[in-house]
Amino acid sequence: MTTRLQIKTAILIVLHRMDGTPLGELQLAAAVAHYFHGQEITTGDFGSAVAELQADAYLVGVTDEFTRRPHWSLLPKGQAKAATLR
Repeated sequence: MTTRLQIKTAILIVLHRMDGTPLGELQLAAAVAHYFHGQEITTGDFGSAVAELQADAYLVGVTDEFTRRPHWSLLPKGQAKAATLR
């Protein structure tokens, strides 16, 4: 499994555990980093993984008006896939 695929899997798992509550980008990145047990993931890999998931309709980001940062949540396709992951 590639690092990018591992990041995408972690994103889906983390957002699935939020049970529909959107998660801020910084909080999502921190939660995903936790899955890597100290192994550093790059901002570029994280950003690319999020962009791929968004382009493939697994998740959606809504920009917070105050912070100007996105908050992410799963779309139905992402919920279905995340339910199959550990």
